[in-house]
Amino acid sequence: MVSEHCLPFQPARISVARSETSLRRREACWRFFYRLTSILPATAIVLMVVPIARQFLSVWLTVTIFAVWAFFAMILRPGWPLQLTRCLYLVPLWLMYAFCEAMRVGMDDRFIGGSVLFLAPAFIYEYYGKDRGILTMLTTVGIISFMAGSIMSVKVLWVHPLAARLMSTNWVISAAYAYLGHSGVGDFRFTYGVAMLAPLMVAIAAGTDRAKWLRVSMVVCACVFVYYLYLAAFAMSIYIVIAGTFLAVFFHIKRLPLKFAASLLTVVAGLLFLVFGADLMLYIARNVNSEVLAIKARAAASLLPGGQHTKEGQFASDRISLYGTSFKTLLEHPIAGVGAYYSVAGVDVGLEQGIGGHSDLLDNLARYGLVGAGLYLPILFPLAFRAVSEGKGTAYGKSALAMWVLFFLMCCSNPVSGQTEVGVSVFLLWPALPKVFAARGTIQC
Repeated sequence: MVSEHCLPFQPARISVARSETSLRRREACWRFFYRLTSILPATAIVLMVVPIARQFLSVWLTVTIFAVWAFFAMILRPGWPLQLTRCLYLVPLWLMYAFCEAMRVGMDDRFIGGSVLFLAPAFIYEYYGKDRGILTMLTTVGIISFMAGSIMSVKVLWVHPLAARLMSTNWVISAAYAYLGHSGVGDFRFTYGVAMLAPLMVAIAAGTDRAKWLRVSMVVCACVFVYYLYLAAFAMSIYIVIAGTFLAVFFHIKRLPLKFAASLLTVVAGLLFLVFGADLMLYIARNVNSEVLAIKARAAASLLPGGQHTKEGQFASDRISLYGTSFKTLLEHPIAGVGAYYSVAGVDVGLEQGIGGHSDLLDNLARYGLVGAGLYLPILFPLAFRAVSEGKGTAYGKSALAMWVLFFLMCCSNPVSGQTEVGVSVFLLWPALPKVFAARGTIQC
């Protein structure tokens, strides 16, 4: 019998070696499953963004996919929910907000499903924020999804210029326009998501220290987005893209004399617009190919100094009166609001309850009062502001700050919350872009 000390490997060493081998195998399995489950949020992003997916598939499928991912995410990283120092407080607020939305619109899956998913991109970013590989994949999927939706929408808008606006109204359920419901054209929700993304892609392209192929691809994407926004003819989205793109380029000007000259030209252009803006808007109205944009331009002209009051100008006045309706309701019910009224089963009851229906901020304050502001404001704006902190000290961070201000203005002037496309743009792609497309020679986590 061979003594133990004569063995080439001691039993203790064999045990340790086996333990290390087992540990490596478990770690390899964990990494494989961790990367495999990243397919779930990528699929959810496609379903949340691409219009034709939203039109053919129930939004509850996307909710289920996200719920399955969240389940596996907590199994793989049990302590992850407790590490969400910036998002943990959102969970109860998110649930209360979704409950309020359920009261507001009943169980209409188009709305309540969107409200449940609105903040999903924020949690996806928090989970994969330090994994640049998966974050790059998710960001690429998001951009490609917006590109695919824009291209499909452009093909429809060439044939039917009013398709995007009809998709945003109840007209699409009528027999005459029912075919648009499965045409793949984006509605106002998709349009706002694109408008929130395009200027920051210009900000990436404007960085001279990035790879040339990346800058060119960002410019191509931005051009496709802008062309879609022009055809979709939502005036607010066009204003946001113009302002956001200008600021993105401005913040990338490095020479102080050029920046001063650009600032001076901006001030002069603003003053000239106040003087000659009405004539400029009328000129645009006469020459633009889109009848919708022509109407919007004439409406803007009627509100500018020197403009004449026209029938189109009444549209702008009506929008302002709707803001006033919600604000008046807030003054009358400042604490808890008037209730979760907007529309139930497709019947518009908002105006009967004093809800204008065209301003996220004012409408939610009118519905839920100052108590509701404690749900609404902490959800939206800290998450939108996160892109500024991710790009802190860079031109991209300044561009993100400008977009954050524009995002706030959009919330004041349009319905935004509950739109999954806006959630993907603002809560996932905004903070991910500076990490994924880092400047050459830098290291990003």
